[in-house]
Amino acid sequence: PASFDEAAAVAVCAEDCIEQWDVIDALGGLVAKSMIGAEGGDGVTRYQLLETLRHFARDHAGDLDGLRRRHATHYATVAEQVGAGLLSRDERVWRHRLTIELDNLRAATSWAFDATDVDDVTVGCRIVERLLREVVHTASWGIDAWAVPGLTRVDDLDASRRATVRAAASTVAYNAGDMARAETLGRLAIADSVAFTAAYLSSLTWVSLSEVARGDPAAAMVTLEEGRRLLDSERGPEDWRIWGLTGLTGFIAELVGDRETARAEAHRGLTIARQMGVPTYLAASLANQGHTLCTDSPNEALAALEEAVGLFATEAGGDSQYGSALMDVAVLRAASGDVAGAAHAADAAIHQAARTGNRPDTADAVAIAAIVLAGHPDRLDAAATADGARHGPVLGPIPATFSAIHKARIDATVERVAASLGTDAFAAARQRGEAMTYDEIIAYTRDQLACIADQ
Repeated sequence: PASFDEAAAVAVCAEDCIEQWDVIDALGGLVAKSMIGAEGGDGVTRYQLLETLRHFARDHAGDLDGLRRRHATHYATVAEQVGAGLLSRDERVWRHRLTIELDNLRAATSWAFDATDVDDVTVGCRIVERLLREVVHTASWGIDAWAVPGLTRVDDLDASRRATVRAAASTVAYNAGDMARAETLGRLAIADSVAFTAAYLSSLTWVSLSEVARGDPAAAMVTLEEGRRLLDSERGPEDWRIWGLTGLTGFIAELVGDRETARAEAHRGLTIARQMGVPTYLAASLANQGHTLCTDSPNEALAALEEAVGLFATEAGGDSQYGSALMDVAVLRAASGDVAGAAHAADAAIHQAARTGNRPDTADAVAIAAIVLAGHPDRLDAAATADGARHGPVLGPIPATFSAIHKARIDATVERVAASLGTDAFAAARQRGEAMTYDEIIAYTRDQLACIADQ
């Protein structure tokens, strides 16, 4: 379904009566006849079948399921290789590999989760399982959504595969703002988990965040402690699992106002990230570190956050914590009087949330945008409109996930704007925001921020 390399062609096409060298010779012949395109890059030749030829060949395939099974099995192996590579210092190389193979991986899981044979379904689980960390680090790829069709087959799967499917579906629910469903699916995945895997950490994330969102931070801390006990029992080295649990614990501690724990966990996470040397993990750790310093050391916080944003834009391939880092930059720049810089950061945060489909982040970014807009004397009405959008039927049902320090800033900003505009004008502006659709909220807020950023 997409471009492929020689290894993929051999894996799919070679069988009992067709040798590997026959496939390679056929590739060369088809390229010579301009029936297959070939393009070199990074020392690897990628091939692309003409669409008309691909349809013709598919219609004439004698065993299409057999071909698709070999295709899915090959890309399950690719997913395992890429998943390991993303935890290395060569992360960006492997992230590029994943980018060019996304369509193949998506097609493989689509076929697998729709297959009749449960062994084929497990091939789809293998792919999602190895890439599940990327549902946080690169949400825009939509890897979590690949597994949702597998929910109808979970009763046919073993416990670890059930956990993978439910953890991925939990992520989809959380990003859509359905925290109740995210928590339900996450708890089922945790119950099915037999080790501290990516599925377990992912489920732990959405369950604990959902508990905080519904006003039960104590339950969230208990959930995290259960995860820490499981991880300690496995006695593994300091790796991505400890890094992930540390970052999650620090984030939730900050949300509930436990700054001492938040800072300690952020420092530990940054130490682990530097040892690992994975750019995306380092960028996310710097973002966490900066966030914990926002109140007491704003200059130090801004330096860490700007470094994180720079890494996200250049070396880090994932975008975990990218949006939150941009929101923090926007708040700090607004507080220092740099309204234009704050507007740039807030606009980038909204764009990031919309691009990844993360509605909780969108709700938070619109709230931060209200702070920025209120810093410009001509945008008080726009600030009130953004606040109305944040409380309307589209974003209102989504609980805020920003920390207490930002909530205090937002509440103070709204009070100031209401006093400046007067009761009637403030109410009218809020009503305009409440009536907006999701797309209208994003477009309006970004347009208003652009007016400031361009000045």
